[in-house]
Amino acid sequence: MSISAQQVKELRERTGLGMMECKAALTEAIGEHGVVYPNAGDYRTAVRQALFPGLTEPRYDALITALLVLAVVAWRRVRTVAMTAAETR
Repeated sequence: MSISAQQVKELRERTGLGMMECKAALTEAIGEHGVVYPNAGDYRTAVRQALFPGLTEPRYDALITALLVLAVVAWRRVRTVAMTAAETR
């Protein structure tokens, strides 16, 4: 489990503590159950290496881009079908 910037932001807003204090508290909270990555790039590399160990960075980028495009196409299709269904009622 890694700590996202959003989690740090939410904790900062709730507690009024500084960023490093919040990150330290979240790091302590996850303990040995995960890893805290210093930035998004390191997290991305760890995910790529864990899920797709043979994939190079450019191929991983291409895979993620293709998945995002497919997700958008699917979302548009679902939205179109739902709108069409609503119009025929």
